[in-house]
Amino acid sequence: EEAISCAGGVKQNALTESLELKQTSGVFCCGEMLDWDAPTGGYLLTACFATGRAAGEGVHSFLEKQIQKMAEQGNAGGKFCVYKE
Repeated sequence: EEAISCAGGVKQNALTESLELKQTSGVFCCGEMLDWDAPTGGYLLTACFATGRAAGEGVHSFLEKQIQKMAEQGNAGGKFCVYKE
């Protein structure tokens, strides 16, 4: 049997370089959440690992900036929530 990645998902133009949604700050996408096609042969796993790492680095950078903002506002020890409804 063959397994392939199919199109459908978040479009590239909706994401920043760090795979964060442009319209929703603090939400990152990777792997099969993305709209892309891949042939068989390990490309799907490789791309999922690579985009997962890139998104993880984006999250790390995002959180560092959030913590820095809190420190500048005198709330370094306080609680904060990245996700807002």
